[in-house]
Amino acid sequence: ILSAESLLGPLWAMLVALLFPLALEIYSLSLGRKLSFMSVFAIVGILIIGAISLLGLSREWLALRRSVVYAVVALGLIIALHFKRDFVDRSLAKVVNMDLVHAAAQQKHVEKHLIRHINKMSYAFAGFLLVIGIVSYIVTIVFITAPTGTSEFNVQYAELRVLSLLFVTLPLLVGATGILLYLVSGIEKLTGVKTEEILKKKE
Repeated sequence: ILSAESLLGPLWAMLVALLFPLALEIYSLSLGRKLSFMSVFAIVGILIIGAISLLGLSREWLALRRSVVYAVVALGLIIALHFKRDFVDRSLAKVVNMDLVHAAAQQKHVEKHLIRHINKMSYAFAGFLLVIGIVSYIVTIVFITAPTGTSEFNVQYAELRVLSLLFVTLPLLVGATGILLYLVSGIEKLTGVKTEEILKKKE
């Protein structure tokens, strides 16, 4: 609505729209939250969206920006599995009691099978992220038809954010949950540790 020439116009409307999530992220960091990779990625992503609109770049750039985050995370996960194996365990430790799991696996002499199972699920998650990235790219290319820097583009981009909840965010949540549950189920079979003990409880 604000993109109309009689109001803010496409340029200022896009700047205002991007200002809110950017300010929210910066405010959250100012409250003492540690600067993480995802925080930096979110801030940079918002700035890139603004640059794409301001510079009048093609919709392919927008589609690439929206999909590349999934490809980067997937590639980082694959690299970690080969060169930084402990990074995977540290990441899983946020939701899984890895100390208990490894102790139980060693006691039952199934450590190699446990690592193989975790690796398999990690590769599955990396592949799933790549699929989500491709879907995000296709949805953006198909839905965005207006040139960047116009009021029509701003409207379509706002609608695309809502549409992405159905085609990207929801499948991502369902898929990630399914992979986690399959991972935990495999750990339970290998170690004998119950699911409620494997998953960390929020304090």
